[in-house]
Amino acid sequence: MLPNFSSQGARDVHRVVAHMGAGQATVHPYFLGDQWREIRVDISAANRPDIVADMVSVRQHLADASVDAVYSAHSLEHLPPAEAARALRAFWHILKPGGVLLVTVPDTQAALSLLLSGGAEAPAYHLSADGSKPVTPIDLLFGDQRSIALGNRWMMHRMGWTEASLRDALLAAGYAEVQTLREFAKHLNYVDLWALALKDKGLSHAEEAAGETARTSGTGKGM
Repeated sequence: MLPNFSSQGARDVHRVVAHMGAGQATVHPYFLGDQWREIRVDISAANRPDIVADMVSVRQHLADASVDAVYSAHSLEHLPPAEAARALRAFWHILKPGGVLLVTVPDTQAALSLLLSGGAEAPAYHLSADGSKPVTPIDLLFGDQRSIALGNRWMMHRMGWTEASLRDALLAAGYAEVQTLREFAKHLNYVDLWALALKDKGLSHAEEAAGETARTSGTGKGM
């Protein structure tokens, strides 16, 4: 399970989760409870976020130690490595003591495996139940080709993440504890890499958190 924030103060006090690169996606189910208040951050005003900003400059809009959690789903891969490192450090700064970062990105190793086994255009999975929005290994590696063709250049992928590189980047950014999970299962048609990063040492259930993330995921943007 994710850390039990409700035991750390009055139950009627809202906890704040900053949803980075929110787009039009739903926040992770863990943060949908009544005790959570979501702040949506996105670079595109068209997505009608609460804050229009890129992830690197989020500290210009959110004060240090002002949120209980940060959630980032399929966003970090759109930044080059140096900017991704700065974004992860910015997330660390805006987290309160005891705060947690939950992040998911495409699993580059899994995407390459699908590319080699099934070809560049064979769908890895679909974003819609009717199969009308296939996501291919090329989309996973380089960004949503349909969006890019429409001129949305920020949808390009500028970094390929592996379990090791994501863990190392989080530790380098100052997080005290990191738990990663490769969620690749070809027969289930998804290719996600998850990490739970704790700002401070000593929070319990870190290992179980990754397991719950796998069981309750499915709200990410997918690319």
